[in-house]
Amino acid sequence: ALVAAPAFAGEEETVPVKVTLKGMSCPTGCGEAVTKGLSGMAGAKDVKLVDFDKGLFSLNLPAKSAVKPSEIKTAVGKFEIAKIEISLNGTVSKEKDGFVLKTAAGTAYALALSDECCELKTKPEENLSVKIGNWVKEGKTSLKVAGDLSECCGGALSIAVSCAQVAEDKKVN
Repeated sequence: ALVAAPAFAGEEETVPVKVTLKGMSCPTGCGEAVTKGLSGMAGAKDVKLVDFDKGLFSLNLPAKSAVKPSEIKTAVGKFEIAKIEISLNGTVSKEKDGFVLKTAAGTAYALALSDECCELKTKPEENLSVKIGNWVKEGKTSLKVAGDLSECCGGALSIAVSCAQVAEDKKVN
């Protein structure tokens, strides 16, 4: 969700990441193997198996280096990743035909806005890209963004931000 975030007092040291896997059959063997794999990622902290039935793991990765799905895929080995969720604070700006969130540590993530549901509403300001565009114009660009992380062409990182996540918006900065 995009929610109000205070101006950055200091640099955040870690980024919270949730990884959901498919195909785990045993909490001890599989769960421990994945926990060990994720723990082996550079700078990984607080790696936990949160919910075995859902295949959900949580960890914190260093904010200075971009969180890359390809590295997580390598870390989890044979297991299929259902989704990677990330939560970031940063400054959003308009670049070319999209929005980019840059963290205090200087890492950039493209915001992939899924506004299909917003298009159904009658007011144009309810459209997600219009809403974020207005915040950028007004200088209200310090945001907290949560969503699914993916890696596409050229290794670009994008965070899928949905209308459902924006529905609970409060004031932005």
